[in-house]
Amino acid sequence: MLLARIGRPATRAFLPLRSSALRAFSADPSAATAPTMDFDTSMSCAGCGEGIKHTGLGLQPLFKCPEASRKTQADHVLLPTPLSTADLSSLAAVASSPSSSPSPFVKYRALLYPYRVAMANGMSDDKYVEIVSELDDRIKEVNGGKGFEATPLTYSAEQNVYIKDESNQVAGSHKARHLFNVMTYLLVLDSLNSPSPPLSSSRRLTVASCGNAGLAAATIAAAAKWDIDVCIPDSADPEVVQALRDLGPHVNTIICPRDVPAVSHSAFGSVSAEGAADPTVAVFKNLIEKHGSIPLSVQGTECGLAVEGVQTLVFELLDQAAEQKQTPLDFSSLFIQVGGGALGAGLFQGLQRAAAGDLNVVSPGLKIPRVPAVTTVQAEGNAPLNRAFARIRADGKTSAEAAKSKEDYMFPWQNPSSVAHGILDDETYDWVELCRGMESTSGSAMVVNDDQIRAANAHAKAKYKVNSCHTGSVGLAGLMSSGSRREGPPSIVVLSGVDRSGARSFSTSASDLGPTWVRNGITYRRLESTYDPQVLFDFNKTHGTSPHNFIPDEPVKAHLAKLATGETTVWGAFAEGGELVGFITGEVGGGYWLETGDGEDSTCFINEFVVSPEHRGKRIGVNLTSMSVDPDAGIFAINPDVKEMYTTVHVGNITSRTAFIKGGYREAMTYKDAMRDRNTTVLKFSKNSDIFPRGNSQTMRVVGVQSGNAVDGIDVGIFDFEPLVRSQKDPRALAKSLKYTTVANKTFPFTPEERQYVLGLRAMRLENGNEYAEGNYKFGDWCAQRVNDLLAEAGVDKSEVALIGSHGQTVSGHPHWEFGDLSVIAQKTGITVAGDFRPADVAAGGNGTPCTCTYDSIMLRPDIGEKKWRITINIGGTSSVTFCPPWPEAGDEEAEKMTPGGLDPGLGVFFMDLTVRAIDPTLEYDDDGKMARSGVVNEELLSEFLKYKYYQQDKLPIGVGPDDFPETLWASWRAMAQERGVSDVDLLTTFTELTARQIAMACKRFGGEHITNGKTDDVLLRGGVCNNSFFVERLKANMEDQLSVKIDRIKTLEDLNIDEDSWENAMYAMFGYLCYNNVYNFVPSCTGAARPVVGGRIAPGENFHSIRLTSTPM
Repeated sequence: MLLARIGRPATRAFLPLRSSALRAFSADPSAATAPTMDFDTSMSCAGCGEGIKHTGLGLQPLFKCPEASRKTQADHVLLPTPLSTADLSSLAAVASSPSSSPSPFVKYRALLYPYRVAMANGMSDDKYVEIVSELDDRIKEVNGGKGFEATPLTYSAEQNVYIKDESNQVAGSHKARHLFNVMTYLLVLDSLNSPSPPLSSSRRLTVASCGNAGLAAATIAAAAKWDIDVCIPDSADPEVVQALRDLGPHVNTIICPRDVPAVSHSAFGSVSAEGAADPTVAVFKNLIEKHGSIPLSVQGTECGLAVEGVQTLVFELLDQAAEQKQTPLDFSSLFIQVGGGALGAGLFQGLQRAAAGDLNVVSPGLKIPRVPAVTTVQAEGNAPLNRAFARIRADGKTSAEAAKSKEDYMFPWQNPSSVAHGILDDETYDWVELCRGMESTSGSAMVVNDDQIRAANAHAKAKYKVNSCHTGSVGLAGLMSSGSRREGPPSIVVLSGVDRSGARSFSTSASDLGPTWVRNGITYRRLESTYDPQVLFDFNKTHGTSPHNFIPDEPVKAHLAKLATGETTVWGAFAEGGELVGFITGEVGGGYWLETGDGEDSTCFINEFVVSPEHRGKRIGVNLTSMSVDPDAGIFAINPDVKEMYTTVHVGNITSRTAFIKGGYREAMTYKDAMRDRNTTVLKFSKNSDIFPRGNSQTMRVVGVQSGNAVDGIDVGIFDFEPLVRSQKDPRALAKSLKYTTVANKTFPFTPEERQYVLGLRAMRLENGNEYAEGNYKFGDWCAQRVNDLLAEAGVDKSEVALIGSHGQTVSGHPHWEFGDLSVIAQKTGITVAGDFRPADVAAGGNGTPCTCTYDSIMLRPDIGEKKWRITINIGGTSSVTFCPPWPEAGDEEAEKMTPGGLDPGLGVFFMDLTVRAIDPTLEYDDDGKMARSGVVNEELLSEFLKYKYYQQDKLPIGVGPDDFPETLWASWRAMAQERGVSDVDLLTTFTELTARQIAMACKRFGGEHITNGKTDDVLLRGGVCNNSFFVERLKANMEDQLSVKIDRIKTLEDLNIDEDSWENAMYAMFGYLCYNNVYNFVPSCTGAARPVVGGRIAPGENFHSIRLTSTPM
């Protein structure tokens, strides 16, 4: 039961304790007493409702619900019982004395539980402020002079968001707020219990952490001179481990590997690591339960009071926003990263208190009209909260109901993984409070992938100059992936967790050092002049010495020392933890120049180039050589006087030579080097070179934009394409698959009015031809708007994008005519555009379709050595099929003769979706095929549909256009069904069967000897229809029947590790990328053309001056 409010207890008996380690915090209590105040110091459990308070045996620390060990089905979190407004006003009046302290724990003390306990038990306000201030002063001593003060708050009009920078907090993260509050509470109890010995003399502290919480707890414990055991995983950041060890003798670090029964190195000897999926939590709990340790941790289930400390962040943020004239003081959303959940829970509670008026009592005028929508963000590789919230909603329960059966909703995530190492808690401990926050504010739970996290982290550093780690950038990743909210109240994002790789991975003057690249988890950047040259020399000596590379100590040291003067430029590569994994150096002059050119100062020489062998295979060498000559990041941007870059390599050092060639350098000559008794190759890059363009030698960022036959919106994606590999026989053909990474992808749905406008164009019935011209320009403007929106939402600067590949919207299919004027897109975005791809294929005798054959033949072919062909099926509004042979081995002439085939079988989901809308106008599609599954195929109708003229074509190429299956045809077929008494549900089932059967029949009819008669069972399906289990079943059955083969399962793009949601945008980005690089982007064996072509036109944008097209032999 919840006990009534109490006064100061008559007696304060306490457990016998030993000598003091903190007498400075427990000065003569007679000077610190004040009249006892009647405040409620009870706590209540959010999980079971039980209460507990300071009474009986004395002022012992209260952290965990007493019912937790008995009522194991619930998740117990012990929280301070809310005070009435009258009591809070009384506390605020006592705390009104002025203080010079900048600490939020002084400014907002009346809102915090430790102050309530202190005042209820007779401590004076001055004494309380003294305890807080003295602890803060000691923190400064162990934290490089940094104590608690307000952290920066920045408003971005572009993203309509307030960014709170907690990377500048004590110990580098918000975690210190949680734990300072807990330590204050312990010190208050010690002072109130004086002259009894303090708790620190007999009971150790402990914390379980992935990194930041452990460092915050250790910093505060070291300041208080209180022994602490910090339980961290063996994957913890080495920088954190070293920082823990640097804090001195009061901090004991316990490394907790997975799959071990016990750990040592504790003050109690061996401690069990069993009892929880996370070994750090298991050891932490065993230290508490078996050895009496006190939790100085952020897990609400073990230390509920920790959640309250971070409320000061909310109070401080609202204070700052008011000072910055945010009017009204209203916010739309809170995007917050979640691991264990204490940060999100504390922010939600703080916002609740601000909305309820608690903050207004202490700081008049600071009240918000509502709690912003709580949006929790977790990494894709560890999302237990997202899973729990989805299950709660699916079960139709509330968070309070779910809390009583924890095992059904919150359980350990298997194999947590993400670049956001700090939120890899396999359980979200404060999940109930966060779910309550989401459901009460109409919020949501999001997941973001590692690429989105990396992009947000880079954006935080470049845009906001916040040195946050990947973990601290996850909330920003959520905001960026959810779309911009430029109208209405702003959002809130907290960036927290300092990037401990420090100057090696981030500099507040990064803009002066040029752009930073992040590729395959490796960060590339120019190094600042203060970077330690000895670190570079040692790395070079360790990893660069080889039979092909001799490193003379003194000349190399002298060269690297010139980094400090700017005479030497160094570009470095760093792994995710900040580890140096490679670098390249250049020095102007360097002993090479053109006597008939611009002189010695117009050249730069690459002296050192080295990559750690442990990190090879990630294209680090190629990216470093590319960066050295990049127009924005390389030597030509740093020193405009430099016109050429040179280097030399041992002729036998094929790895280095290849990296330079792929990076854009070319061989100038190879000569007999008598001085070094070897043959030496000279490599060169000229600033104005047309031979090795930037786009063909390094990763290239391309936007893909298109609108499909379903006419549901405009799709935009941002992709990084790796360098292509050309065929030795034909340099305009590829030798292998392309590789690309999805940076961002989004569908921008049409409004009903926009959709009807597009359908009107596609109907080809407008009498005034000017309307078509207007439609072409208008659709180009729409495409440009969506591209600009996604770039802004993803935090991608336009200078990073080389090209847009645009397909636009098909208006006519015979011949093909795409709307979305390229020049309009180029002018509205400022980015060069490649598009209008199909006419080149048509001019060569082809059909200009299917485009999917190009993507399939490049990305989806079976690997070299495979025997079976693959059937790849794409279904949107219409359908397409490609018959893909395996990639041939070099020199295998027979295999090289096998070319892909394909066609457009006909319908996709267009008629299915129209029928669903006819059945229920609120629905867009048949979810999982449930509606179609409930109906019956009308075979008579199906036979009539298959007599349609499109299906009677018997000669390839066969390509579909919007005029082949217009909405008017659907209406006439539906009328036919109604005349025969066929319900719309049965019609839907029949259309579903039609799409599946026509595809299977087309495969049998046109697939050829490698497809039919049981020759292949390798079938891959893509499109949203993959989520329609009924359709997949019918496709499988029809394919088995028509091809006389048993198919184990229909594959999807996930089987090939390709993103399903973005592939079609990637396809048109690819068309542009291939056009840009003068590589064939149509497959004549599919389209019917007489020869392969490079299709497309290019509309210059503002970046066209930096683009050089590839010239290849005809």
